[in-house]
Amino acid sequence: MHYLGQHCSRLTTLILRTCPNLSPFTLLPLARCPLQFLDLSGCRWLTTDDTAMDLVPFDHLTHLELMCCRNIPSTTAAHTIPLPNLTFFALTGNADMEDYAITAFIATHPRLQELHLLQCDMTDTSLAAIQTSLPHLHALDISYSEHISAIGVRRLIRYSPNLMMIGLHGCRLHVQSFPE
Repeated sequence: MHYLGQHCSRLTTLILRTCPNLSPFTLLPLARCPLQFLDLSGCRWLTTDDTAMDLVPFDHLTHLELMCCRNIPSTTAAHTIPLPNLTFFALTGNADMEDYAITAFIATHPRLQELHLLQCDMTDTSLAAIQTSLPHLHALDISYSEHISAIGVRRLIRYSPNLMMIGLHGCRLHVQSFPE
């Protein structure tokens, strides 16, 4: 990583998917790179608030994937310093990610166009925050969010004119709730 940070100063895309032997300090040498796309999915070393702080220099970041990073505490997401250009965010495998963390994250990232929050412990409160805070959202996947209601989903769809896709797999919602 030190080599990349020193010799690839124009690095814009970095995929470290399922790299289990990296340390929590992996991102530090890359702080000066104009990263736009970062995929840390499956990286079990994302366990501390330091990782959230390490993302701060990446103000060009538009795409961030943290799929299957089960050790990210909800406090980290809630207190992450905003990434002003973020348009794509994906997180899964974190059942303790509750409404307070989701609404705080959404409020600080109004440019999001695509949001994937799988297996999160969200309720209709998060759906309302998504509806009011993300006017450019066109794709939302909240699969395996078991505490949302059909009424909340219908309200979100009704008042989100740019929404083109919503993923609800495993949300325990009845098909009869959506007769359309």
